[in-house]
Amino acid sequence: MKKKDQPHDIFDDVWRPSSPKETERVLNVMKLIVEGEDAKAMREIDSMLKENPKNTMPYILKATAETLSGDLNSAIDTLQTARNILPYGDRKRVGIFAMEFTLLEEIRPAKELVEIINKVLEEFPDQAYLLFLRGKTYSRLGKIKKAIHDLNKVIESKDITKRQRAIAVQELAFCHLYRDRFEDSLRELDRSIKEYNTASAHVNKGVVLSAMGRFEDALKEYDEAIKLKPKSKIAHLNKGILLRKIGKKKEALKELLIAKKLTEADLKVEINLLGIYLEMCDKKNAFKELTEIEGIMRESEALAEKYSKMSYREKTELEKSTKATIIGLRTLVIARMTKCDGRNS
Repeated sequence: MKKKDQPHDIFDDVWRPSSPKETERVLNVMKLIVEGEDAKAMREIDSMLKENPKNTMPYILKATAETLSGDLNSAIDTLQTARNILPYGDRKRVGIFAMEFTLLEEIRPAKELVEIINKVLEEFPDQAYLLFLRGKTYSRLGKIKKAIHDLNKVIESKDITKRQRAIAVQELAFCHLYRDRFEDSLRELDRSIKEYNTASAHVNKGVVLSAMGRFEDALKEYDEAIKLKPKSKIAHLNKGILLRKIGKKKEALKELLIAKKLTEADLKVEINLLGIYLEMCDKKNAFKELTEIEGIMRESEALAEKYSKMSYREKTELEKSTKATIIGLRTLVIARMTKCDGRNS
């Protein structure tokens, strides 16, 4: 196989600077963005654009800053501008679209995403990564037959890396899981682990085994994932949830607290911690978690109202929904703590 025909990661095309000097500038801007120095970062990005308006790298950096600030719609618009700079058929356009898609997934319905992918596929027929995105989206829509068709085409493709193939195999495994075909799902996950052993593959295998009621085997898979990636939030979270399910509350609490340290404001982690504290009648920590959950929900509501293209009616409905959920949680906590007080008296 010639070097130019070898499988490549489409994101390499996007993030490959044109020179050592540009590499240094990109790293400097990224450092500013991560440190929250957005104004300085934007000045450097504007300077790069003035020097070469057709350079896509400044747009990628700008979209990164907008994403980290929570302004997903602006980030999507910026990435679309970067994509439109490039000539039709340039494979770099696929990489930029893939970045765009990760943001679109957050704010657009799955049905609309399929239409968007189909439009890009007109430009790049049978492009493996685009088929993967469509297959994954079909799976979310419950169109499992179509998802399996696309994912099998991806797996058979010679234009993807081992890592990309392993991820596609894992997604295929979940298609089988949705159909309750557990053994088929396990077979695909074992294939993924054999080809490209990753923490996520073991986490996914744990999910399948848990669904089958094989809890001890599932815990072993979560442990294997943690061994491969000690800072895997999802591995610690899933292990904690399963330990809670089988009644091992203290062990579950330990795992959930690790998961909390590994992430910022994760509602699923906080909800499970609240559940553990309620079951343990730990009033102090239960109310502390409740306060944190309320903060996360209100922050999510504020971000949605600020950056999503929502109508006044949609915003009102979101506010009502958030308020109702918070009141429901407060009622639940108070009722549980009252029951605990009665038990202890």
